[in-house]
This record gives sequence, structure tokens and C-alpha cells, in this order.
Amino acid sequence: MQHLNYCRQAIKQWRAYLDVPSTKPDDPLGAYLSLAEVAKKFLMPDGGGVIEDDELRGLDWDSPLKLPFPVVALEFRFGGNVGLRFHDTGSFFDKYIVFASQSDDDGFIRVWSAGHQVHDGLWVIATPAQKINIQGCLTSVQGRPHIVITEGQDSVDGRTQHDIGIVVELLNALACTNVNVERSPARRKGKALKNAFPFDDYHILTIGAPAKQHGDGTAHCSHRSPREHLRRGHIRRYESGMKVWVNATVVNAGIGGKITKDYKVGRARNEPIALAG
Repeated sequence: MQHLNYCRQAIKQWRAYLDVPSTKPDDPLGAYLSLAEVAKKFLMPDGGGVIEDDELRGLDWDSPLKLPFPVVALEFRFGGNVGLRFHDTGSFFDKYIVFASQSDDDGFIRVWSAGHQVHDGLWVIATPAQKINIQGCLTSVQGRPHIVITEGQDSVDGRTQHDIGIVVELLNALACTNVNVERSPARRKGKALKNAFPFDDYHILTIGAPAKQHGDGTAHCSHRSPREHLRRGHIRRYESGMKVWVNATVVNAGIGGKITKDYKVGRARNEPIALAG
């Protein structure tokens, strides 16, 4: 899998900007830069989504939501001519990074993002950092994760909703016992150049075969085998509490004719995404 190195590009630009003498020493970009430098990078599919599960069946709302690392950077691109446009600013992004960090004090997750502007090639802050009690505010609207603001919290606009949705999909996937985080080290060819900006190591999600369950009351097929049909990917919850992701598959291929079903697979990744501020 090809590393995107979006954080590397953004950090290089931000460092150059902050090194300009006229830049104010308290420029907020400095705080973003510090977080980006320590973030663990994840390679995400085009559009940022991991697995399509409108019900978020992997999440247990009785347990605190926990990021896999204190600070993560989720890098992804928009395939083809697709991008993310903010109507109020006119910015059009073809590359995107969603950052998330978690405080040990209250468990709240701080979410912000950076986008690569097509018209000038600059990496800019797309959404400012906002600390959200995701666990206390998360619901579902039209099949997508949605934040409902509780008393004492700031408002969350469409941009932040989008970014939080990406983070929640990652957490939902990581709740599955057969979804693993694997390290993908940067390729370092040839002699290292002095003062060269290092390439990033990445983490990727891999899906293994779900473990077989025995004696836990799991329902097994007892009816006559159905005809060939498509079974969409889904999260399966066992009575033991284990949750696994099951990939989309063709069931009983070639048996008894075919049953045609229309499934929504993926989240409209092939259509432009437009968000108002």
C-alpha cells in the first residue's frame, strides 16, 4: 500500500510559515503543528470511511470510547474528481487529514482537520480543534453518525460533523475482534540525507477471519439452504460479547438460481461532498 505522506507535506509547509519573522509567536498553527508531529498516522480508504455500518454495532455505549493512540492522524484522498468543498470559503480539498487526540483527564476527544487546497496547493486548517464528548452526544441521523450538542458545549457545524464521523467509523471498526492495526514502516532506500525530512511510518487496518464460536448460543442455519444471494458486509455480535466484521460475500453460489438484492455498499464515496460552514 502506497504511503500518502500528507502529514509530512503539511508539517513541512507549516514549519516554513512559522519560520517567517513576521509570524506571531502565539500563532495557533504552532499548536496544530506540535500535535501533527507526534500523531500516529493511519492510511484510510478513499473518502475516509472504513466499514459501512449505519447502526454502529461495534460500539458499546456503556464503555468509554478510546482512541488507539493519544493522537492519531487519519489520511485519505478523494478518488477521481471527487473532493470536499466548503461553500462559505470556496475551498475545495482533494486530500484530507482528520486529527483526533484524547485527554486522560475527562476522556473527551478533540477533533480537527487539515485539507489540501486544489487551487494553490496549500495545506490549511479545514476545521479548528474542538473538544467533544462524543460518547454523550452521538446519535444517528439518516444512517450517519451525528453529534447532538448538550448543555455547556459549543455548537458543531457540518465540517466537524464530517470529521467526527470519520473518527467514529474508525472506532467502530476497531471494536471488532478480527480488525487489527498493523504497522507499515516507511521505505528508506539509499543513503539518508543530512537534515532530510523523514518519511512517515503508518498504521493500517487489516481484517482477519472471524474466530469460530461454539457453545455460546449463536444461531446456526437450520432451515433449507437459500438460493444464491449477496450478503453485504456487517458487524456480527455474539452472545459472548465478541464482535466481528464479516465481509460482503456471495452465499450459496450456484445453488437454486439467484436472488437479486440491492444493497447500499459504501457511503456515496463516488459523489462530491459539499458542506456548508
